[in-house]
Amino acid sequence: MGIVFYKYLQGIKVNLLSINGDKTHYIQFKTKNKPTPKIKFLGVYIHDTINWNCHIEYIIPKLSSACYMTRSIKPFMSLSTLKTVYYSYFNAIISYGLPFWGNSPHAMKIFRMQKRIVRIMMGYKNRASCRNLFRKLEILPFESQYILLLMLFVVKNKNLFTLNSEIHTKSTRQFNNFTSP
Repeated sequence: MGIVFYKYLQGIKVNLLSINGDKTHYIQFKTKNKPTPKIKFLGVYIHDTINWNCHIEYIIPKLSSACYMTRSIKPFMSLSTLKTVYYSYFNAIISYGLPFWGNSPHAMKIFRMQKRIVRIMMGYKNRASCRNLFRKLEILPFESQYILLLMLFVVKNKNLFTLNSEIHTKSTRQFNNFTSP
């Protein structure tokens, strides 16, 4: 790890750049699951074991606040206004950085919060099924949102991926598909 950091410092000197010590953080990633430091990087909490639980625990109180606010304003607002509030507040929180942390096992907590706010918006009790509620509101469930954002990333960054045609010359059905890593 020290060699990589040394090369990074050389690159800074060569390009005549300077480092702001107040804004610079250095984190060493490890594979062992033991208590270690975390940092907030562009609004996403990153743990040095690449465990997204710290970020999810950071956004859950914000989502809970959104649920409370939605419950408070529901008697005074139409369903279309509640949907606007949902997208501008709740959905903005869960979609930020979602391609990074959306596949975490801890993300189920976020889906539970999403079901909670959908039930609040539609006036259903805690145990009601949300499958039809998502359809009526035309809101993507958490996992579908994660898949959509990943697919949008792939479409926008096609140049970062290798096609099968670049690896072999045989014309197969998958010839123009991306190569699986």
